[in-house]
Amino acid sequence: MYSSVLEISKKFNISKRRVQTLCEQGRLQGAKQISGVWLIPSDAIKPKDKRYSKNKNALQTFEEGKKQFTLNELCQKLSISYATGRNWLKLKKIAPDVEENYYSDKYIQNLKSAISKSEDILKSRRNKLQKKDKSLYKDYIDSKYNQRLLESIIAEKEIFNSNEVKLLLANTALQMYYKTRAIKTSGWNILLSDYEKNIDETFKFLLKDLLDKINLNNLSSQFKKILEYEFEYSQTDDLLGFIYLSLMLLNQRKKAGMYYTPKKLVNKIRVNLKIKSPNNIKICDPCCGSGNFLISFAGTKIKCENLYGQDMDYISMVLTRLNMALLYPQASYNFLCEHFICGNTLLKSLPYKFDFVIGNPPWGSKIDKQDYNKYQKLYLTANQSTIESFSLFIEKALSMLNDNGVLSFILPESILTIGVHNQIRQIIAKNCSVEYVNFLGNAFYGVQCPSIILTLKLDHKGSMKNCVVVNKNNSYIIMEDRALNADGFLFNLSDKENDLIEAISHIDNAVYLKDNASFALGIVTGDNKKYISNKLTPNSEIVLKGKNISRYKIEQANNYIEFKPKEFQQVAKTELYRAKEKLFYRFISHKPIFCYDDNQLLSLNSCNILIPKIESLNIKYILAILNSSVATFYISKKYNSVKMLRSYLEQFPIPMAGEKEQKDIITLVNKIMVSQDQSTFDKIYKDIDELIFSLYNLDLGQKQFILQNI
Repeated sequence: MYSSVLEISKKFNISKRRVQTLCEQGRLQGAKQISGVWLIPSDAIKPKDKRYSKNKNALQTFEEGKKQFTLNELCQKLSISYATGRNWLKLKKIAPDVEENYYSDKYIQNLKSAISKSEDILKSRRNKLQKKDKSLYKDYIDSKYNQRLLESIIAEKEIFNSNEVKLLLANTALQMYYKTRAIKTSGWNILLSDYEKNIDETFKFLLKDLLDKINLNNLSSQFKKILEYEFEYSQTDDLLGFIYLSLMLLNQRKKAGMYYTPKKLVNKIRVNLKIKSPNNIKICDPCCGSGNFLISFAGTKIKCENLYGQDMDYISMVLTRLNMALLYPQASYNFLCEHFICGNTLLKSLPYKFDFVIGNPPWGSKIDKQDYNKYQKLYLTANQSTIESFSLFIEKALSMLNDNGVLSFILPESILTIGVHNQIRQIIAKNCSVEYVNFLGNAFYGVQCPSIILTLKLDHKGSMKNCVVVNKNNSYIIMEDRALNADGFLFNLSDKENDLIEAISHIDNAVYLKDNASFALGIVTGDNKKYISNKLTPNSEIVLKGKNISRYKIEQANNYIEFKPKEFQQVAKTELYRAKEKLFYRFISHKPIFCYDDNQLLSLNSCNILIPKIESLNIKYILAILNSSVATFYISKKYNSVKMLRSYLEQFPIPMAGEKEQKDIITLVNKIMVSQDQSTFDKIYKDIDELIFSLYNLDLGQKQFILQNI
């Protein structure tokens, strides 16, 4: 007797994905795959979980002298995700060389060598942490001259070792010192001159901290020439940070989660704080980098005594002190070291409470294995399957605030709605009100991740009333007393939009796709160049991409594939692709786009599959509901995403319609599916919309508002 993956997942109390992984690893004796479907002996025994050490809360760590390693350990050593490792294993790009499921150290070292030399097929799937290049953060400073000058320096000498980076930073800091103090110089290679007689003790000690014991006598003539380049001074530009960040290898920035903040965003946060009593406050940036947030207060009524910062990167912290010494000549060395300290804020922060905590905490930084257990004892957000560094910093920052203190961070937009961030939303909802949200879009150079400015007040009210919301399309103030719901912070909705979303959410007799539908990912081949062709052969068939579908229509497709599920990187059950009736929907889309298929067509992962299983509701009726203006308004407004996630569709309320109501809509659906011109399509779509509006009991004003806002 055999059982399905679902049945075994319930029996073992683990996820279906985990069962499939065990099958792929050969750890479920007797399991076999037929037409892409795993069949498992009903009496199979759950294998011991090798992913974790004896301490269930601790990440698996490497043991010195080990001779064999699990797949998880191999992934850690190669700096790739476990999911990527599983895919490589499935595609036979890697294979255990010790017993059935283990890898030798020699095997792993050979893999690392092949990847670093780009000699292996794995290079097409290498983790971004392996990528090494330098990239200027051009939006980090205003000075176009300094941007062009650093470009020239990099063009002249492409590779800088760590000592050369420090030397260039020290020489640039000296240039800025001479300029701010109006000290004359015959040349701008100040570092190799007798500079110490012209600088004060504070700056002398700071340069010593930066240079340590670097020998200045063995510099190449090429590098000496670079030190002659003259940078210009701008009081509000973090030039030192700009140089440091631009010369740092990209993989080092990625590991640390270091993406320094563009100057315009720094200013947005500073201006929005609306500080009323500048003399009696404390402001802290707990992950200050080279101090760009702190620099932004120069020239305001905020004094140096009001400012504090901390960062665990030693060079960054020395640069912060140098920057502050340039801006505040009266600051002593001891003062700078007491206000701007080097250390891990998450483990030991400054011994004060603050009125304002600001900054841009690390996103997605790699957690040091030695710190992992420490975080779990200190932070609620560390006790979940995925630890996110920015969540730890939010939790820490709230503990650093005085009552009614303000936190203002730049964060990924995903914190507002994605399920893995539910824990930090719970903490915010319990302790804070939200004062300001600014939707920034992709705000960081070279980083595709929509961002926000989130400003919180530690008042324990859990409200968004009077919150100012800013986005590209419009700005508004939330006047209703909406409570913060940890399931999702819906700041992208004005009061009127929120009221309409609530009305749609609370219709009578609503049903949902959650637990009433089968969802399937389109085929992930792992190598489209190999498997996808633009020519039809006797053994191939059409395969759809997201761009090949529109509402109600399957457009002309010239993509062909031979269906070989065992060879693909990821594939759904064959019976889902070959279902008698199914719906396709576009995955990358800010609005729902669905079409109907009864020809058992295949699709790639940009075109996913939905098979509704709601008793007494026809699939074409559900198609119409999902394509309607109501669904477009609800999903695009509530979730504000460029991806059509399964969870969004599962939570959308579908009205239970009678047989006649469904029949009227299905008749129109059949007509719109065969319509030949746009005007006919538009007319039928409008007729379908009218019937659906009535199912949601929407009045004329609500209908007009939806149509105007989609």
